Formats: sequence, C-alpha cells, structure tokens
Amino acid sequence: MPHCGHQILVLRQCGVCGKNLSPKAKFCPACGAPAGQTQAPKICRECEYKNRPEAVYCNQCGGPVNFEAGDPLLSCSFCKTSLYMVPKGPLRYTLPVKDGLAKQRKAKLLYLPYWRFKGLSYKVLDQRQFKSSLLDTTVSAFTGIDTVSSLGIRPQVATLNLAVNGNHLIPAQRNAKEALRYCRKEIAAIREKYGPF
Repeated sequence: MPHCGHQILVLRQCGVCGKNLSPKAKFCPACGAPAGQTQAPKICRECEYKNRPEAVYCNQCGGPVNFEAGDPLLSCSFCKTSLYMVPKGPLRYTLPVKDGLAKQRKAKLLYLPYWRFKGLSYKVLDQRQFKSSLLDTTVSAFTGIDTVSSLGIRPQVATLNLAVNGNHLIPAQRNAKEALRYCRKEIAAIREKYGPF
C-alpha cells in the first residue's frame, strides 16, 4: 500500500455526447447511449517525499499521466479521459518555500495546519431573486495554541503543492466539523455586525 493512499479513478464519459457518467451508470442520462464497462481504480506507486506520484497510468488507454501538483483533477494527454485523484481523507496542501530562503535566513520551518473552506453562500429572497456571496476562508486546526483565526493569505491565488506523504504532517487537533462550526459562528457574527451580505 503506498504512503499517499491516493487512487486514480476514471471519470467515465459518454462516447456519443461526452457527458461525465457516474461509476455505475449503464446508459448516458443525456443521450441514452450505452455507457460501456466500468474501469477498476488503480492505486498510484509509492511517492515518498514527493509532491506527486512517480508514475500513474490512465485506466482507459494505459498511457502515462502527468499532472500538476496541487490539482486533483487531471486529464490523460493521449485519450483525453478525465481522471480524479481520490484520497483516504481530506486533500492536504502545502505552501511552497522559496529555494534557499530557509538557508539564507537560518530559519526553521513551522507546520501550522489550517482548514480551508471554499464554497457559495446564498439566500433566497423570493421565487425569482436571491443574494449570493463566495466563501473562501481558512480556520486554524489547532485548539490549544494561540494562533490567528485566518492565515491572512489568499489561498485562491497561491500556488499550492499537494502534500501526498503524510509522514511529516501533524494530525489536526480540530476536526472538520468543529472548524466548520467555528467558521459558521464567525460568519454569523459578521452578518450580525454588518448586515446580510
């Protein structure tokens, strides 16, 4: 079993219209064409201390698949099949350290895990109107250490590296449900102070 635990699964597509199909679909819901056989998931090779697996092969055509670190959605360059990396738990990312920065400043790297919440919040006003806002925030995963509630960075514009080796990662003390509860409380406080949206 590899250290990363990722699996590469084929997002099946209809051969007629190109719509993505569910793993158990026998017919395309859009055009009714037969879906074909289900592909079995493949597990990537051991990827110690690297930001990506050494070699991953497409389930559809068997060709090697190259993917960018930090992007769990990829496409086979040979047959254009959509692939998705499936982890055992939540995907973990790290911010890249500039080459030589730690050596120049004689700094030590510090690991502070944060949960990232990304989504859309909306409120229905009537049958034809609604208000929406984007949510992209970070919440500290530590409960006993006095850390700021947000990283103060914009993760949506940062280049993130997919952390596939869990040996150097400290498990979060605050689980996702607690972090989401905290995030909702913060959003409610902001709405109470500044009004809805």
